[in-house]
Amino acid sequence: MDNAPAWVGGARQETRRAWILILVCSLLLTSPLWWQEVRGHSYPLNLSWHEGFVTELRAGVFYPRWLNTTNQGLGAPSFYFYAPLPFFVSGICELLSPFRFSTSAYVYASAVIAVACSGLTLFAFARRVVSAHAAMIASVMYMAMPYHLGIDLWWRAALGELWAF
Repeated sequence: MDNAPAWVGGARQETRRAWILILVCSLLLTSPLWWQEVRGHSYPLNLSWHEGFVTELRAGVFYPRWLNTTNQGLGAPSFYFYAPLPFFVSGICELLSPFRFSTSAYVYASAVIAVACSGLTLFAFARRVVSAHAAMIASVMYMAMPYHLGIDLWWRAALGELWAF
């Protein structure tokens, strides 16, 4: 028997609806990634790093720091100085996918997940001080902020920074 007050069920339902709306908005905000190629400043580097990262993951290296396949096979210490989270996400997407998509698709999947996570995280934070409705609006506005979406994702393709926000 559930001894929770009646209002708790309504709050859970409201939170669930907000999460669904935030996820749908994140898909809509990043939808151009799926029908046009977005070539930001870091786009070629992202592709190269993703391919090298996945190669190392397949070889059994849990935390690839040195990417052997970059720089025409000479390698590079890319993840000694760059955040690996975006490439863990894109790499896991590729390793778990039953289908073979382009390298861009996995890098874009990482970006979509980053935008969704930023909205959900802000919702969880804002929900502590405002209503679920206000937190949901703040989350959607945060995901659509010009620097976050326009500069980091579309213009610069800065995956590390996109994941940091």
